[in-house]
Amino acid sequence: RGEGGIHWDQSSSNSNSNKKDKDVFAVFPEESDDGIVLRDSKEWVRRLVADFAVCPFTMTPDRAGIPQASVRYMISRADTTEEAFLRYWQEIQALLQAKETEISTSLLVFPDKSLFGNYEVFETFCECLSDALCDSTLGLERTFQLVFFHPEYRFRDGHARLGDEKGAANYARRSPWPMVNILRTSQVRVAQRGVPTAQVYQQN
Repeated sequence: RGEGGIHWDQSSSNSNSNKKDKDVFAVFPEESDDGIVLRDSKEWVRRLVADFAVCPFTMTPDRAGIPQASVRYMISRADTTEEAFLRYWQEIQALLQAKETEISTSLLVFPDKSLFGNYEVFETFCECLSDALCDSTLGLERTFQLVFFHPEYRFRDGHARLGDEKGAANYARRSPWPMVNILRTSQVRVAQRGVPTAQVYQQN
């Protein structure tokens, strides 16, 4: 893609990291237009998450959940992890204040690769988000669950663990940009009764 404010930054300190960076940039374009980020994010949800039933209760890019309600998309231009963390908590607050018949789920998108272009950095950030919900902290696991997506996502128990980063299962979580999906735990449990988690994983 060569329009919409996209440019390629190929600077690196050595040849190995330079090749890795080029690979990231090839699937993680710098996009300055939030409208394009929103459009492409929705198209990805439609083509992969909905059409291939990666999430069994996502019907369309704009409707998901049991009962069905709106999908909330928010694009963050945070340039520090602290700012990204704050933006995440604002999304948690928005869902707490909304009825599940109004907003089913939230998808928080971070399109600036300067923050989360490195998958390991994003993974560490996501672990912090999950830890903050557990019973030993805020005890919100009964209310919310998190799913994470990234252009270089690698399941810990997938082929990437064996050195093969092309394992097909990884692509169920490989999105155009880094994303944090906030789900309502009650809706996940209803969905699991209809389609067991193991079956969804095998299908994906």
